[in-house]
Amino acid sequence: MAKQRIYELARIMGLESKEVLARAQELGLDVKTASSGLDEDAAALVRLSFEETDPASAEAPESAELEATACQLGMTSLWHSAHQAVESGATSPSEIRRVLGW
Repeated sequence: MAKQRIYELARIMGLESKEVLARAQELGLDVKTASSGLDEDAAALVRLSFEETDPASAEAPESAELEATACQLGMTSLWHSAHQAVESGATSPSEIRRVLGW
């Protein structure tokens, strides 16, 4: 399982590395620099946390698209858990992390 570096994820998402690094740290992930690596599940969680903070974004994929992508990547259970956390009222990365038990 290849790890994705914070700066690579930031570039893909069109964000600053420091924003992605700060969010990953808020989620309780063990990262220290933009060169730190994230496994697939952690990278998906960071992506999801940014998507949930901007629900009005015209570019945000539909829920069904996100679920299909998660299924293709073998992360269905993580997606369902995070989605349930948001539906139950979790609005911040720390609340999502708490609901997920991280």
